[in-house]
Amino acid sequence: MQTVPRRPSLEDLVLGPKPGPGPDCPDELVLFHAASGLLSSEEQQAFERHLHTCLCCRDRELEARKLLYFEQHGVPYTVDPHTGRFRKAPRVTLSLAVLSPASLLRRLRNLFPGRLAVALASLLVVVLTWSALSPALARSPVVLTAAKQVLLVRWLLPAPVREYLEANLLLDRMGRLPAGRGEWKVLAQKAEQHLRRATRMDPGYADAHVLLGDLYLAHYASDPSPPTSRRYLDLAEAAYRRALAHSAGYIPARYGLAEVYATKGEFRRELEQYDAILRQDPDEGDARLFRGWVYMETGDHARAADEFQTLLRKDPTDWEAAWSLGLARVFQGKRAEALQEVERLERLHPGRARLLRAIVQSFERR
Repeated sequence: MQTVPRRPSLEDLVLGPKPGPGPDCPDELVLFHAASGLLSSEEQQAFERHLHTCLCCRDRELEARKLLYFEQHGVPYTVDPHTGRFRKAPRVTLSLAVLSPASLLRRLRNLFPGRLAVALASLLVVVLTWSALSPALARSPVVLTAAKQVLLVRWLLPAPVREYLEANLLLDRMGRLPAGRGEWKVLAQKAEQHLRRATRMDPGYADAHVLLGDLYLAHYASDPSPPTSRRYLDLAEAAYRRALAHSAGYIPARYGLAEVYATKGEFRRELEQYDAILRQDPDEGDARLFRGWVYMETGDHARAADEFQTLLRKDPTDWEAAWSLGLARVFQGKRAEALQEVERLERLHPGRARLLRAIVQSFERR
């Protein structure tokens, strides 16, 4: 008996693959280069003229762009078996469906006693391994990022890390609000409570101490009027020092202390923090740059220039170091050396090059 062919549905016609490709259609490599923006201007124009007359290649280019986006941003994807198109793979909903009681009971019913014992033993090993390693794993940026997005991951974290994460999420929300206003203050108070609980549960949790110090500095920035400002600076200093007491080599705490001392105008103590960071890691470029600027603020322009030159020897494309060195040369009265940095900045940062040239000229007119 001859079967009647199925008529294509509207979804097949719109979402399904288009007829082709024909003999004039570009191959997959050209299509990939077009989606990536790697074609020359003439090749791109020819490709776009072809798209005006070929629905198949329009469809192929769209799917290539989607595939590139998924790959570049680490988005999990699947191929729709019905349409052949790339789709974003479901994440949390799929996991929760697999872990639902009905699904678990259905799977357990199909297991033999031997297989069930092996499955339970494997689950026990996973739980014990996670319990042993979770304090270290939970503080990694990857796990914290996943915990921010997936509630299930958050439940598996140790209690101090959960408190730290809740404070982190509140600080993210605070960053989108006007500092010092009503809702901002409410969120700041809740974040402080979470961090205090985290440090009570785990006194050696350096990340929580540092985040608490950052919160106090944010309070200071929102209301720098004394005597409130001095109180928050003292609280921030104490939080950073507690972090260093438990983890002497923790560089973020050193940077936090340096910011406190810079705000107070205690440049000698600020320099001590940068010195400690560079003793621990001589390649820590930010510490060297900041130390150079402290020398600038205290009038020691020669030592500041040495710091910026060290950075430029390691990375000749560091425009911030070139800009800083140019200013140091201006203050030293070395016009020729300052103009050399103007030339360097013209390649790296034309806007700062124009500004530095204007500063050099203004010093010449004095």
